[in-house]
Amino acid sequence: MNNFIAICRKCKFKINIPDQGPCTDLEYMDYINAHGKQCKCGENDWELILP
Repeated sequence: MNNFIAICRKCKFKINIPDQGPCTDLEYMDYINAHGKQCKCGENDWELILP
């Protein structure tokens, strides 16, 4: 399984998101929020990209 990557549009900070099957934009945002992920600039303007 591949992981997905979310990147902050503002500061380009990246986080890995485990592949948990088909994932919608709302589901990956739920994962980020549930795990308290924060980018360096604090804007948290995430975009989901493929690895």
